[in-house]
Amino acid sequence: MITKLIIALTAGRANFGKKIGLVSAFRPTSVMYNSKSTPSESLGGHIRIISAVDKDAEDCYRRSEAITQIVNWAYRGKYQDVSEEKGWTTERHLLGGVRTSQEDVEALIGRCQMKGPKEENIFLAVKQDSAEIDPVIVGTIHVQRVGEGEAEIGLFSVDPDLQGRGIGNDLLEAAENLARTSIGASLSVLNVLSVRTELIAWYVRKGYKATGEKIPFPECPDFRFGKPKRQLEFLRLEKTLTA
Repeated sequence: MITKLIIALTAGRANFGKKIGLVSAFRPTSVMYNSKSTPSESLGGHIRIISAVDKDAEDCYRRSEAITQIVNWAYRGKYQDVSEEKGWTTERHLLGGVRTSQEDVEALIGRCQMKGPKEENIFLAVKQDSAEIDPVIVGTIHVQRVGEGEAEIGLFSVDPDLQGRGIGNDLLEAAENLARTSIGASLSVLNVLSVRTELIAWYVRKGYKATGEKIPFPECPDFRFGKPKRQLEFLRLEKTLTA
C-alpha cells in the first residue's frame, strides 16, 4: 500500500509561493476521453475535461509546467498572504515544501503514455474564454490501475480561485468513468490525510466510504513528499463503481 501511495504522491522543488498568472495549456489535445464542455457565466468561459495524454508527446510535456503549478496552488496555497486564499484544499498548515515538481509530472505523463488509458491517465480541466485565447489548465486528476478490479485516484486539484464551482465534480466523474470503462475497475480508492475532515466529508457526499485503514505518512530524508508540521497519516477511502 505504501508503494501505491508513493506512486500517487509526487513532489519536488518548485517555487510557487507567490501568485503568478495562469500558465497556458497550449493548444487543446485532439484526443479527448468523454470530453465535456460546460459554459459558465460565473467562470467567464467554457470548462472542458480533456486527457492530458495524447499522441503529440511534445504538447503533453509542454503542459507539465501548468499542471505542476495548479497542483502546488491547490495543495500548498496560491498566495503568500494566507488571508487572500479563496480555496479550501490547501494543506500548507500541515505540510511544508511543494506537492509536486515539473520533473515528477513529466515522468508521470511519460508513464501514462507508455501504459495507455487502460492502465492510467491524467485528466485536465481547461478554461477557454474565447477561440482567440489559448485555454488554461485549471484542474487535474490522475487515475491508475493498482490491482485486479481496483483503480486509485490522486493528484486531484483545482485552481483555488475557481473551487466550489463544480470543476472538481467533473474531474472526479471523468476519472471514475475511465476507471470503470477502460481500466475495468469495480472499486475506486484514494488516500486522504486523516485530519482533513472537511475533505473526507466531501468525498463521502460523492459516494466514498472510509475503510478505517490508516497509512503512515512516508518518511523521506529529502521531504520530497512535503515536510510534515505534525504527525500525519492517510485514511483509505473506497467507492464501488456501478456500471
